[in-house]
Amino acid sequence: MHDAIHDLAQSLSVEECHRLECGLRNVGLEKKIRHLSFSCTHSMATSVDSFFKFKKLRSLLLLKGLKSRTGGIPDELFLRLKCLRVLKLRRRDIEELPNSIGSLIQLRYLDLANTGIRTLPQSISKLYNLQTLILRNCNFLSEIPRGITNLIHLRHLEATSMLISGIAGLGCLTCLQELERFIVRKDGGFKITELKDMNELRGHLCIQNLESVVDRKEAGEANLHAKEHLSFLSLEWTKDRDLVLEDEILCEEEVLEDLQPHHELRELKVMGYAGTKLPNWIGNPSFCYLETIHLSNLMRCKHLPPLGHLPLLRYLDIGGVPGLVRIGQEFHGRGDIKGFPSLIELVLEDMPALEEWVCSDDDELLPCLADLEIADCSKLRELPCLPPTIERLRISGVGLTTLPDLRGSNCQLSSLNVYDCPNLTSLQSGLLGQQLKAIEQLAIIDCEELILLPPEGFKDLVSLKSLSIYNCPKLVPLEDDKRLLPRSLTELRISSSSKLINRLLADCKDLASLKHLRVTDCAALYRFPEEGLPTALESLGVFRCYNLLLLPAKLQELHSLTSMVIGDCHQVQCSPEEGLPMELKDLCAYGCPLLKEYCVGDGAAGWHKLMHIPRVQFDDVLLRN
Repeated sequence: MHDAIHDLAQSLSVEECHRLECGLRNVGLEKKIRHLSFSCTHSMATSVDSFFKFKKLRSLLLLKGLKSRTGGIPDELFLRLKCLRVLKLRRRDIEELPNSIGSLIQLRYLDLANTGIRTLPQSISKLYNLQTLILRNCNFLSEIPRGITNLIHLRHLEATSMLISGIAGLGCLTCLQELERFIVRKDGGFKITELKDMNELRGHLCIQNLESVVDRKEAGEANLHAKEHLSFLSLEWTKDRDLVLEDEILCEEEVLEDLQPHHELRELKVMGYAGTKLPNWIGNPSFCYLETIHLSNLMRCKHLPPLGHLPLLRYLDIGGVPGLVRIGQEFHGRGDIKGFPSLIELVLEDMPALEEWVCSDDDELLPCLADLEIADCSKLRELPCLPPTIERLRISGVGLTTLPDLRGSNCQLSSLNVYDCPNLTSLQSGLLGQQLKAIEQLAIIDCEELILLPPEGFKDLVSLKSLSIYNCPKLVPLEDDKRLLPRSLTELRISSSSKLINRLLADCKDLASLKHLRVTDCAALYRFPEEGLPTALESLGVFRCYNLLLLPAKLQELHSLTSMVIGDCHQVQCSPEEGLPMELKDLCAYGCPLLKEYCVGDGAAGWHKLMHIPRVQFDDVLLRN
């Protein structure tokens, strides 16, 4: 607030509002003051007896006091201050409240956050006008009194989910606006029917242990469709349940059908559901405001609902559906609204039986998709053609034989990660054979049967900055001598790809932008190219190349090189004759006995080449820092 406005507000309220700091004194306006705050940062005792004379107080704020000691609060305090509407007690050494707090029948706001309160008096249930009760960070409080359900005007109850879930008959608090978690039990006072009249709930609501709902009638009485202020709803069954009877599965399907929320819901999560199909309302176009859906651990589900109908759906995450064999056209929807018109991010994971994802050759499918992740779908052999809008694609643990194609020519793909695809043998077809002018990051990892590179290698990926190829032992270079790497590359990481390593290193000299190079587990590497490495290189790492004999030539010409790590290269004997670059700041070598002997052993013929390096470490010994 501007200083002048602040001063004006303070002058107008000086007789009604007062702030005391570190020491209670006679202010002379006790009969007029309505709002009083007290804070103290010193290690002095605070005597609340001094508040007795402020008999017309509407607000009392006892703040700070990490060092100050409050002691007990006497019964008489609240008997004297019966006009209080707001009471904030934020002292860690307050461990209990007197029963007289029940006399504050006009109290609207009670804040006990960060106190050492261990129990609440039963008389708190007499605060019939209380609207806000804050018990945040009351770490010693083990339960809330049963009588809390008498506070029918309570709108805000801030406490741990454990404390709130222990309240029987929570449904009496019909004005409550926040309830992050409701744990269903079969006991009276904890059934899902407690939610029936709690229609002021807003924000997030997570309902757990839904297997405790007896039947669809009980589910319907939760009246979720009337809770128009909810934006996020999570419906959760306990994981790893043993359901053997068809009646149990049918009951679960009926329960979820009758847990239909209000049509203005923004985000929905369903977890642990054991039905064979999802209810009709999931995917109904009437849920036109749904933006996010999470479906996980659907143990027996065999069909996905027509989610493509939802006009504003932007994020969809489906995982843990072991019974799903086919994703058909019905998933994308039919009619005027179809094909996920607003979807930006899609995740499909942990579908071990999925064999087919079918869709028509329709340009309307996923027109806005930017992020796609397919993971742990080991039987899926083919992906549909993807839209040109896609920017990030991650494929992991999928049975693809070839990478998918991209529709159109103006492709925006910037990041591609392919992990653990055991059936992938060639990159000759699919998206890496297309014009990917925007791609900046590419990783191909643990594709052990991969043999063929793209037709032109990677050199046509003119924006590529980071390339990682790990554990692709059968991947071979192209038969001709064409360059494989693009000149835009700044980071190259190669591991367990011996048939490719020498060809890639030969290309490196012409990569004027290459700054980071890491080579690991390449038994075919005996020597680096005689032409040397690119002069822009800033960091070099070589690990477990057991047949490597020499460090790269012409290292002294790499004036940008500041960090070099050599690990478990047992046959490397010495550093280059010309020495190391003067700009090198950090040299670390471990598991290189011959190199260590040459540099720091008896005689240490190579030690003089390291004298200019600020930090030198061999194995666990730091020699210079």
